[in-house]
This record gives sequence, structure tokens and C-alpha cells, in this order.
Amino acid sequence: MSKTYRAEFFTSADWAHHDIAAATPAEALEKARRFYDDNLADLDFRSYDAIEPLDRVQIWDGERGILAEWESAGYRLQLAAGALRDALAAETEAAQAVIDHWERGDLAGAVRALAATLGEARAALAKAQGDHL
Repeated sequence: MSKTYRAEFFTSADWAHHDIAAATPAEALEKARRFYDDNLADLDFRSYDAIEPLDRVQIWDGERGILAEWESAGYRLQLAAGALRDALAAETEAAQAVIDHWERGDLAGAVRALAATLGEARAALAKAQGDHL
């Protein structure tokens, strides 16, 4: 038996809704994702009442492209989220390896396990802090 669910779609500046007929909320979510991909023009996006904060400014030159740019801390964090997640997962595994090596009395192995992941972690932090610009 099908039920009508209200699917709400959100961007950082706009929102829209559309009714979806489905048997379960999970099915409605799957249908809503497909609807967005296939029928974006059919969604009537509306702006939020408040002005959204500024995420990014670029200064362009028609011949040379981007000459200067600024990104908000929140935007940088959003861009870096995947790298930060991956770095945290790698550091978590490295910490476990340190514990495992330490328990076996292998201090050098523990240090090598930890050192192997520091580059990825530093790069992710630099990206989140805007040091990559």
C-alpha cells in the first residue's frame, strides 16, 4: 500500500518540496533522490527568509582567470570534510597499530605506523584551514 510523503530538498540558500508516493519512508527517500536527479527543473526552489552568509568571493580577469579568492571558514570546512573524515579514519587505524606494536614491545614499529599517516592528516587540516589556497 502506497502513502504520500512530503520530500523536502535543501541547498545552502534555497529549499523546495515535492510529494512522493511510496510504500515506506526509505522508498520515498530513494524516489526523491531520483526525482531530484531527473526532474530538477520541476522543483520550485524558494529562498530562505534570511540572507545566507557569504561563502566565497573570486576576483576574475578575462585573460588570466582567478586572480584572488576568499573562502569562509565554514565553506573551507565543507570542502575539506571528506579529506578530514579519511584522515581521521587513517589516524584511528594508526593509533590502533601503535597500541598493537607497543604491546608487542616494538616501539620502532609503533612510530612507523603513526608516521605513515601524518602527511594525509596534515594535508586535510591545511585544506580545512585554507592553507591550500
